[in-house]
Amino acid sequence: MGNDTFYFKHDCKARVDRKLINLAMVHGMAGIGIYWCMVEMLYEENGYLPLEYERIAFELRTDTNVIRAVINDFDLFKIDENKFYSESALNQLKLRAEKSEKAINSVSKRWEYERNTNVIRAKTKRNTSIVEYSKEEKNNKQPEISFPDWLPVKTFNEYLLCRKKKLKKEAYTRFFNKLKKLSDSTGNTPEEILDQSIANGWEGIFEVKAIYNGSTKKEAWEV
Repeated sequence: MGNDTFYFKHDCKARVDRKLINLAMVHGMAGIGIYWCMVEMLYEENGYLPLEYERIAFELRTDTNVIRAVINDFDLFKIDENKFYSESALNQLKLRAEKSEKAINSVSKRWEYERNTNVIRAKTKRNTSIVEYSKEEKNNKQPEISFPDWLPVKTFNEYLLCRKKKLKKEAYTRFFNKLKKLSDSTGNTPEEILDQSIANGWEGIFEVKAIYNGSTKKEAWEV
């Protein structure tokens, strides 16, 4: 199915609806099938269809008089000048539009928040920092950790998960300063430095290994 496909509610007892029974009595189950095809067409056209009996009959490969009867004779649709519609379909389309708007607004607010703040609360969602607190700290309001703009937060979280010895709250600023200093002095990006420690299971951070004339150059920063 395409991405633009959506569903509409179909009452499981629709077949015993008085109006549909009257339709079936005159036009048989073919009339029922034509009715539901026209309902699908209404949803595809945002709830309204022009009274183009011949065109609809051609599209559904049926007789024009049958189309005219289904629209006009069984009180299944409402007619407004040169178009017809279904109140049920309009209500369902309205609900779908409201849900879609709420979902869009929710996503927009979330991304706006994440874009405008560098402060991430501990132990909330994925991609936020995992911070261990003492029992005394847990009894109080959990503090916020302020992350510098240059820090690759997702990689930093992966690094934290690899550490057996958890960083204490007061050690974060010191760690960030060491990481920035190591990055500036070696030319390695913070992400490269953290990735190396993750790959090797190191709790410390080090200059990224590079080969110089057969020798390995490495500067260690234990934290």
